[in-house]
Amino acid sequence: GKSAFEVCSSLKRIEIPMGVKIIEEGTFSYCYELTTVNLPESVTNIGSSAFQGCRRLVEFKFPKNVATIEDSLFSSCDKLKQVTLPKKITKIGNNAFASTSISNFTVPASVKSLGSGAFWSCRKLETVVIDAQLTEIGDNTFNGCSSLKQITLPDSVLHIGASAFTSTRIKKIDL
Repeated sequence: GKSAFEVCSSLKRIEIPMGVKIIEEGTFSYCYELTTVNLPESVTNIGSSAFQGCRRLVEFKFPKNVATIEDSLFSSCDKLKQVTLPKKITKIGNNAFASTSISNFTVPASVKSLGSGAFWSCRKLETVVIDAQLTEIGDNTFNGCSSLKQITLPDSVLHIGASAFTSTRIKKIDL
């Protein structure tokens, strides 16, 4: 259920059995020692903030039928470097990857919505490629990404929100 294992500070490994479809909002948030998460392909929905604050989580592989990365899903997962996205992903929520250690990210063509602050304060993020035909880059999307040097934006972008690229080191923008 919602926040079922929140702040279980000794939890290191999660192995969810086949058949489980939903990981509720905040279920494993602030499990500071969590390093390994194995979710079955039966999972179709992972609630907002489900893994927020899991400081030792380094990588995460989404089950293939998850279509939405909810708000703050990995926010403040300081060590998160690698995320394997499903092909069906259509939405990356607000602050979804804020304050993580991701260094390179490609927003797949299937994504229709990229939330505000999605990569806020990702200080190790250097390169972003947006393959999706987005019309908007939301407020603070890349704010505080102090290593961000290069971004490729689709020509479909019509609006760039407030402070979207504040405090970055962008030297090159490809349109």
